[in-house]
Amino acid sequence: MTAIIIISALVVVDQITKSLAYNYLREIGTIAITSFFSLTYVENRGAAFGMLYGARWFLIIISVVILGILFKFYKSLGSNKGDKYVKVSIVLIAGGALGNFVDRLFSGFVIDFFHVTAVRFPVFNIADVLIVCGGIMFWVFVTFFSEEETPKEETNKEAKEEA
Repeated sequence: MTAIIIISALVVVDQITKSLAYNYLREIGTIAITSFFSLTYVENRGAAFGMLYGARWFLIIISVVILGILFKFYKSLGSNKGDKYVKVSIVLIAGGALGNFVDRLFSGFVIDFFHVTAVRFPVFNIADVLIVCGGIMFWVFVTFFSEEETPKEETNKEAKEEA
């Protein structure tokens, strides 16, 4: 239940910031914040980095499939410390995926507005940040911190054989 509340809160924050960008940046285009960062209104009709431009329904279907997989995986996790970290990463990914899903479903495009101008980098939004951070966390926890759990019976059997 906590995960649903957090995911909902992340989606709400994402949608509020996109609404602000739509209402205040759309007509202006860009507001320079610093010499290396600006707020720039972009309607992204593709996926990350503008890939799959115009593939709205494909991206909607893929989002539903990915969210289903994340939900199933989340439910399969236990309550040990490592699984809790993986759950946090899944919550971040799901919050971001749902935020962009809502845009694609109801607007036909995703609103992006964070623009790092110091380097050549695509404009992005809070949902994108959640997906990337959650993905990195997931990879780190699964790659470096997950432990294969061996059933106690097998461990005891192996210990007796070694003795």
